[in-house]
Amino acid sequence: RLCILKGVYPRDPKKKYEGNHKTYYKIDRLIRERYPSFIDALRDLYDCLTMVHLFAALPAQTGEGIEVDRIHKCLRLSHEWQAYISRTHSLRKTYISLKGIYYQADVQGQKITWLTPHAL
Repeated sequence: RLCILKGVYPRDPKKKYEGNHKTYYKIDRLIRERYPSFIDALRDLYDCLTMVHLFAALPAQTGEGIEVDRIHKCLRLSHEWQAYISRTHSLRKTYISLKGIYYQADVQGQKITWLTPHAL
């Protein structure tokens, strides 16, 4: 489903083995086709960063429908990203809006803009 949402439509292989009820697709090949270079991957990073920061802002409680471990991993990843941005001095612009705080950083010549929700 994730491949289809991102615009990659997998096809069934020509030779399918007997008794195998699942088909596994070579995700690394699909990612290499979509992002042939690291700069291409940086251009699509804004959506991922926004989702990671959104999940990091959620309360880490059991019974909410989202695993607590996933929220902790997103929180750790958001802190690591913010540490990278501050250590490399790549933050260029910030803007506060009703949705949250927009940040813009310059990473290897690419402008990356992401949104973090307000801490309410």
